Amino acid sequence: MDRNRLVAHALAQPANAVRRTLAESVRATFSGDQVVVEFYDHQFDEILELAAEGRATVTDYPGFSPDFHAALDESNNLSVTRKTGWFEVDIAGEKYEVVMVHLQGTYSQDCYCVLTARNFEKIEELLRLISDFAGELDSAVQVFQDGCWSVSNALRADIERYTLENLVQPAGRIEALRSDIQHWLDSRETYDRYGIPWKRGIIFAGPPGNGKTHTIKALLNHFAINVLYVRSFSTRHGSDSNNIRQVFNHARQQAPCFLILEDLDTLITPKNRSYFLNELDGFARNHGILTIASANDPEKLDPALADRPSRFDRTYVFELPAFSERATYLLRITGSFEEHLRLDEETAKEVAAVTDEFSYAYLKELVLSSMMSWVAEPSRPFREAILANVYGLRTQMSANPITTIAMPLDDDAEDEDED
Repeated sequence: MDRNRLVAHALAQPANAVRRTLAESVRATFSGDQVVVEFYDHQFDEILELAAEGRATVTDYPGFSPDFHAALDESNNLSVTRKTGWFEVDIAGEKYEVVMVHLQGTYSQDCYCVLTARNFEKIEELLRLISDFAGELDSAVQVFQDGCWSVSNALRADIERYTLENLVQPAGRIEALRSDIQHWLDSRETYDRYGIPWKRGIIFAGPPGNGKTHTIKALLNHFAINVLYVRSFSTRHGSDSNNIRQVFNHARQQAPCFLILEDLDTLITPKNRSYFLNELDGFARNHGILTIASANDPEKLDPALADRPSRFDRTYVFELPAFSERATYLLRITGSFEEHLRLDEETAKEVAAVTDEFSYAYLKELVLSSMMSWVAEPSRPFREAILANVYGLRTQMSANPITTIAMPLDDDAEDEDED
């Protein structure tokens, strides 16, 4: 059967028959010629990563016409998603073919792949190569978005910019966090000996702009284990329950790992709450999963999440920085500036004294806006520019608070995510 007609025939079947029809049609087409097996979408993602590093080539099969789905996002930017693909893969001179479809009606939310190879030995070689490569990618970050997992080396590069030493937090907090996580990592045998599930959950709660995301990134950089980051459980056509199940199944396969759930108070809704609780603390063993969640409004957190230790064992509250923390942050953020823009200790304390109720995000905005003012009038001292901007920014802060910025997939912004 022609490859285009084969895929079209499979996608024309009822949703619950697409996988079986596609696999059977491919097997019939390659009968006696190739071995055909089902393939995980994340394994195909790793082949694409190999290709990106020049260790494989992945090209569209000649004559195959892929389907695409185009839509406008909330910012009216055009988003184009590949719905089908038939690829030729060449790794070390060995040829494979991969058929990829996104199930009808779900677009990018449910990816299914079929792999063909000369024989089972070649499939085993490919799987070993992928497994070894995945081990090399332990330092990469895997991101769940639109119902699929992908590897983001860009996010890993961004995380590497953050260190525990650069955090400005209340005395003892960073050491408590580091010790808490290290103790959990070192205690696997003890948990196993007493039959206690080797898992842990931590919530970072507090208003945006006070260092939650910065702290998460620094911890991820400090501890060298797999990182799984969930951007959303919701997709346009897929169900939250399937996506939540997919997230936790993948986390169990990647354990030990960090599972990062940013903005837990918006991720969990009345509709998906029971599914999430079941995966977090149900019959399945979440062995080796350390879940770190952030929440901007702890009052909105479901007590079933925040108040039950077997789900989240500890909540750290990130409040507005105190006077000493504001002064330290101002010294740190201006420490790399040119000398005439660098605050000394006395000036940092002077600014800190008049910026009560400022978050780290607003302190940073104060410095940046003051630099712009100084550029327009460089004859006056930077100290005067920054003090003059305090009142205006405080007024803006009351009328239009800075919204939370999610952990970005790019590394272009400099510390924009002080939440």
